[in-house]
Amino acid sequence: MIDWNELNCRSMLENYYAALLKREEQKHINHEKKAKTAEELEDLKEKIEKKQIHSLRVLAFCRDIAAVLTESNPKPGLNETMLYAAALLHDIAKFDSNKYHHRLAASAIKTVCGPYGPEDSAGFFALDEIITAHKTRRFAPCPEYAAEAAILRMADKLDEIYRKTQKVQEAEAGVIQAEQKFEKAAHNEKPKKAAKKLQDKEEKLIKREASLEKAKVDFIQNREIIHTFFESEHHGGCDSTFYKALCKALALRCDSLLNF
Repeated sequence: MIDWNELNCRSMLENYYAALLKREEQKHINHEKKAKTAEELEDLKEKIEKKQIHSLRVLAFCRDIAAVLTESNPKPGLNETMLYAAALLHDIAKFDSNKYHHRLAASAIKTVCGPYGPEDSAGFFALDEIITAHKTRRFAPCPEYAAEAAILRMADKLDEIYRKTQKVQEAEAGVIQAEQKFEKAAHNEKPKKAAKKLQDKEEKLIKREASLEKAKVDFIQNREIIHTFFESEHHGGCDSTFYKALCKALALRCDSLLNF
């Protein structure tokens, strides 16, 4: 029977990406038509590394949210093992299909999880329900894993805000640096080049700020999607307590990050 602990799940993720890289490198060696260039292979390695780091941050968000939920105990049966496994593996198929990776994840996991039998079907079902619900337009997991799916979906959105906040901060630092160079250039009577760089940095900052605001709006919209589900007939309309506790957990963990 598969043990869905963090060490095993991290190993699955690493093995899947290692196999992906090996296939792409072999295509490159064989000079296949759609083979990646050496530069593209390096880019893929960097993207894979970033994706692994993203998964670890999402895991951390899930743990923080679950900890607050456990304190208020709105859902005593929260399956933290499967939640954390889903957090680590939710983007495993991202490089197979960006658009449908949430639907392909369970199949991808089966290719690297090692021997498994009928007794593991419940685990695969849980992962499929939790992971699939993190990306769909509608939030419609089975009620048994709705809480875990809601936590993963919001944790993923929070990490998007975190990443875009970091990019805004980098862009702000770039503008400050460009302003300083512009001031020096003005004294040397060479302002045009510095002015252009400053303008570029300012435009980059504006775009990143807009992207961050969009991510925050998306966060609110997804929170409302989850709210609608927990008040709907699909869930029996009996778990508004969980939704309120989830909002509290998100606020406690992320007030400074969201900055609403």
